[in-house]
Amino acid sequence: MMNQLLERLRLLAFGLAATVTVIWIGRRYRRIKQKSQHPRSAPSLAYKSYSTVHENYRIWPDHLLEFTNLPLPIVLGAVALTFFLLGAAIALPFGFLAYYISTPAIYLGSAGVTLVLGAIHWGSIRVHPDYEQLRPVFTIEDVAYFRVLDEWFSRFCSKTGAALASAAVFIFAVASLITAYVTSAATRYKLHLEALRPHLVTAVWYSHKFGVAGFLILLLFAALISLALGTGGRLLILNMRFLLRLQLLPVIPMPTIVRARLRRITDLYVGTSLTWSCGVALFGILFYKDYDVLSGAVLGVLFIIGLLTFALPQAICRRYIIKSHERVCAMGLAELYDEFGMLLEERGERELPLRSNVAGSLSDLYSLTDRPKTWVYDSQGLLLWVISQAVALVAILPHSALMSLLRL
Repeated sequence: MMNQLLERLRLLAFGLAATVTVIWIGRRYRRIKQKSQHPRSAPSLAYKSYSTVHENYRIWPDHLLEFTNLPLPIVLGAVALTFFLLGAAIALPFGFLAYYISTPAIYLGSAGVTLVLGAIHWGSIRVHPDYEQLRPVFTIEDVAYFRVLDEWFSRFCSKTGAALASAAVFIFAVASLITAYVTSAATRYKLHLEALRPHLVTAVWYSHKFGVAGFLILLLFAALISLALGTGGRLLILNMRFLLRLQLLPVIPMPTIVRARLRRITDLYVGTSLTWSCGVALFGILFYKDYDVLSGAVLGVLFIIGLLTFALPQAICRRYIIKSHERVCAMGLAELYDEFGMLLEERGERELPLRSNVAGSLSDLYSLTDRPKTWVYDSQGLLLWVISQAVALVAILPHSALMSLLRL
């Protein structure tokens, strides 16, 4: 049985390596051939002064997933398989391979880490064109807008920041792992720490015979999960701060246009929140029957982060639209007073001149100052987000609470 499993793993690894190698060589050959046939004579001027490009602000998962220049699904599959094989390499010398490959938590861990890395890469690529098309709604100079983007995008791709956030998660994970191995069942029950040994990781992982192998493999996956979770969580928090910073910029007095331009940004964060919620659901499955204070707190925090990733951008973008509407109303008042031959003076500084030729008549003025729709969302994205939140919430509910709901 063991020899058959090893043979299948070898064949799977060899087949994947051969496929990746052939595709990589083919792509490299086509790229070299294209360069030789179409040499570039001058640098491209496709980007304006306020634009940013992905190549200048790559996060560490970008380097990992773009290394081979293969299609992303193939790379993500190869990454997940690599994580799995690393654990198998540790299990093999201890005679633990059969238990390893029959443990569902390993597959959840490999899938979860790969999912988060893929989501980070997707957001890292998409954020640049999305914020480029948002530029015209702010009444500042191009160079000033670029400086804001450059400051925050540089923070996003900081390897030091990602390392510190991941280290904080890893310290917590290691402390939990050590506690799971050194405490007795009675102690864990007394302190409500049953989730330290989730039901999807069987007792053999903690046994005297295979304890070392189990600990080393779980330590490896703790490191991988910490890298993904720390980096992803840090990016979500930084993005919320970034949106709050942009809220201080002056907005054009055209709320309908502002709302239209904000659509892609909110869709970006809806997608990010959806992916994060799927990751939370995987954690919930891992601790499904071992719900306690510790696992409930961790899952609750992760769920709230995903919720805020959707709700905060919506609230901030709504504020952009309200500011734009307030601005056009102020301009409308100035135009109205001008029609009466009177001068309107109000307290406070203005971001734009109040008098313009925007309104050609009072009827135009009334239409311009109509209250616009202030919530920005895509209905399809919103529906997917609601479904993902429901799945995540069901996954992190205590088993007893879920059974009670089903009985209702």
